[in-house]
Amino acid sequence: MKAAVIHRFGGPKKIALIDLPTLLLGAGQVLIKGLAALVSQNAHKTRQGRDQ
Repeated sequence: MKAAVIHRFGGPKKIALIDLPTLLLGAGQVLIKGLAALVSQNAHKTRQGRDQ
């Protein structure tokens, strides 16, 4: 499984794509495949270390 992670402030170059172990699901749990994500303008400014 892949994950995009951000460990410090900055632009898109601070995003790292890492491999994670496949999750072991328990009874009554499901794994959902995400195809897209959205980042709001406020979140974008916060990631770059700027206040709103």
